[in-house]
Amino acid sequence: MKTYCPIRLLLFTCLILGITLALPGPADARWYWIHGHSGHVQDESLIYGPSRFGWGLDFYHRHGVNWVHFTLPTQGNKGVRSIRLKFETSGNNAHVQRIDLYDGNIKFMEIPGSRWGAHDIELDLGRRWTLYRGLGISIGIFGSEIEGTPWFNFISVGANIQ
Repeated sequence: MKTYCPIRLLLFTCLILGITLALPGPADARWYWIHGHSGHVQDESLIYGPSRFGWGLDFYHRHGVNWVHFTLPTQGNKGVRSIRLKFETSGNNAHVQRIDLYDGNIKFMEIPGSRWGAHDIELDLGRRWTLYRGLGISIGIFGSEIEGTPWFNFISVGANIQ
């Protein structure tokens, strides 16, 4: 007849607990970033440039409305909870006036609001939006030449993919 060994039972319990905690792995929520120089200006006839530097997408804009588009890498059935934008403008003559979010060709959110000057902002989307086709971030800009030539610099764009 074998004797009861509490040390072996304790070691076995710790081994099972360790394996159980190690198998699920960490939560799969990550920030994905794209550098500003990867952005695409929709109507380049309205800008002077663009110039792509180590610090981002830098250009002067003629009067009117235009769009700058970014795409972020995503994997199937992942979701986005928030986005971050880092940009600067020449002041109140150069505005980021709207941000549209796309899953492929389907717009799922429109974020209004006029922003100018230097910004490093995080925008909470209110919930996790599942992505099936890839995340596109389109930034609507407006420039007015009344107080000088409007200037924009997009440094980086990011998304919290879960």
